[in-house]
Amino acid sequence: MPDKYKNEKGVYINVHTDKKGTDHIDFYDRNPSDPNHVSIHINLDTDTGRGSIVDTTSGEKETTYIDVSGSGNETSDKTDK
Repeated sequence: MPDKYKNEKGVYINVHTDKKGTDHIDFYDRNPSDPNHVSIHINLDTDTGRGSIVDTTSGEKETTYIDVSGSGNETSDKTDK
């Protein structure tokens, strides 16, 4: 079950670790059940240091792959739309 938080401006933040061990931090501009919400999702495998940032704030889904493992490739130029 994710930990959920709503701040005084109505921003929702959910934090959880899934069954595969990937950590997730989700930010929503309003209740995620509202079909008009926008969001940013940070997904990180803490074992490998690799993950993604999924952004829907522009109205389209954009995914940026990241590597924070310290291998010298901290971010990836690969972005999917």
